[in-house]
Formats: sequence, structure tokens, C-alpha cells
Amino acid sequence: MKLQFSGISSAGWATSIATNLGIAFDMGISASFNLGCDVVLISHAHLDHIHALDIHIMRRTMRGSVGEVLVICSPGDYDLIQARLSLRPPGLELSYKLIAVAPGERVHLKGKLWAIPFKTCHTEPHSQGYLVYEVRQKLLAAFSDTPGPALAALKKSGTTITEEVVVPLVAYTGDTTPSVWRKQSPVMTLVREAGVVITECTFICGEETPEDAYIKGHSHAADLLEFRKRGYMGVKNLVLHHFSRRYSARQIMKEDEALLSPLFRDTKFILPDDNVWEFEFDI
Repeated sequence: MKLQFSGISSAGWATSIATNLGIAFDMGISASFNLGCDVVLISHAHLDHIHALDIHIMRRTMRGSVGEVLVICSPGDYDLIQARLSLRPPGLELSYKLIAVAPGERVHLKGKLWAIPFKTCHTEPHSQGYLVYEVRQKLLAAFSDTPGPALAALKKSGTTITEEVVVPLVAYTGDTTPSVWRKQSPVMTLVREAGVVITECTFICGEETPEDAYIKGHSHAADLLEFRKRGYMGVKNLVLHHFSRRYSARQIMKEDEALLSPLFRDTKFILPDDNVWEFEFDI
């Protein structure tokens, strides 16, 4: 399966990452790269992550996009986001459905795609990440050698011949300290097994220490390295984003070569330079 991503992300500026699943993580900016997304998963209510949510919905409504935009947020952020979406001139209708989903609850997005939020650790107390997964039907082992016509007959008779299988596709942490990776739960097990993990890396070097990053509710590259070594992050394909604008692209790539690349199979970056970064993974 091929997963494609397009995104802009810069700490305190704007973050939005779109997928070829038609799902966007956060909506700090509305542009052509995420206009096709009819599902938006909001990690928290800081403006650099929700600033363009109403604009995104308006643009899709005005262009006549089929169906409403499904917006998922935490229960603690629901009232604030609803109030923001309600601030519009008379006569301007926005086609959307806002649903509050708490960590550990699952929500149907569309088709075979579902999401489960998980609690993260940020200065915004209601922050949460998301695991997006696909539900597939797998033939029960007892019928593995059964011919096709016989399977069809069994199914028609009401016999259960398949079981539900969860395939974790993408995990997105939003803004968080690395302590989220210490958590042990069924959801976090699936997060670690996701085909692609998108996590923040606000600080990489210089005056900001890992301790400073923790206080500000963010992650430091040194911590990600240490957590990977300890086995907390069983991640295959990693996307790092939300870098501070104090770092140049050269600094970030140099840090990756020195620290992160040897520990992750395929690390991609959304650098803080206002460009739309595009990449894909085969999972």
C-alpha cells in the first residue's frame, strides 16, 4: 500500500499535513495541497494548528465539494472550536460536522477507515494524537483451504467465515513531549506498529536542552534518539515536523545524518521553510 503525504509545518507558525486518504492532520493553513481532505483531525486548539479550519471548510463549501467536512477534536477543545466556526458573516454557510472524541474511543471516518485518539503531553491540556487504521476482513484459518463456491455458499447461509483485522496505517502525535512514547496501552501498541508515524521535533540542538523542551511541551531530537535506543519507539517510517524556525534546513539535515537516520529506516522531514513538502511510503 502506498501512503502519500503533503504538508507545511513550522513551530508557532502553521501546521497541516494531508494524506492521499483524504485525511488532514491539523489545519493551521489552508492551501491546494489539503483542499481535497474531507476529514480533519485536530490535535489541539493552539492557533497554529486550527487557524485555517474555517477557511478550509469555506473553500470546500464554495467549490461545491460533495459532502460535509468531518472534523474530529478532543472533548475539551470542542466548545472553543465550535465557537470559532460559528464566527462568520450572515448568509455564509459552512458544511461540516464537528465531533468530540476522547482518547481511547474509536470513531468511523469513512469507508474502511477509523481513528482512535491517544493522550499526548503538551501545554494545551486537551491535546491528543490520532491513530488512523483500516478495518479489513480476513478469512478464518478454518476455511483457508475451502474452494470459492463453497465459501460463497457458507456466507449465504449465514456462517461467519471472516474475522475483523485492524491494520494501523498512520499515527500522528501533534505537539507533545516524548513522554508519550513511554505509555503502554493497546492503542500505543498499535501506534508503534503503524506504517508511518508523524511526530514533532521542535528542538534539535543549540541552547534549548531536552529539559527546556519538556517544560514547553515539545520534543527534542536527543530524546527521540534515546527513546528509540531504549525500545520505546518501535517505528519503521518516521516523519519529523514542527521544527523551530530558528534552525536552518542545513542544521536539521545535519542533525538527522548524525543522530536519527541510523536508527530509523526511512526518516522524512517537513522543514520550516514555508514550502509544501511531499513524500510517500510503501507499507
